[in-house]
Amino acid sequence: MATNLTQTSLPTVVLPPEQIPEPLGRYGVEILRMMKRDYTDRYWQLVLSGTLMERIYLREKEIEELRLLLLKRLEEKYPRPKTDSFLKVAVHMSILAEAVDEVTEKELRKPV
Repeated sequence: MATNLTQTSLPTVVLPPEQIPEPLGRYGVEILRMMKRDYTDRYWQLVLSGTLMERIYLREKEIEELRLLLLKRLEEKYPRPKTDSFLKVAVHMSILAEAVDEVTEKELRKPV
């Protein structure tokens, strides 16, 4: 007799209000999506151990801190242009942000 896993109901976890975490940010959502898609075995290990969301929140925080640090270092190395033109400053900051995004994209691809 074969059982169908899709018909098996999973337990419902109810957390008290003080333990409900903040919603995932941009990086957290991407990490979760990537873990489900590319690292299925690791994803289910973390789900079954009950540590998936904790790890994703920590990883998201690490990536956000790395992004801010890299952006700060790039601004020190390549300061904003001394101009009244908002457009020139915006283009400059956009270029720095794109460079930082390249690094964070690589970090996002690493498994939790």
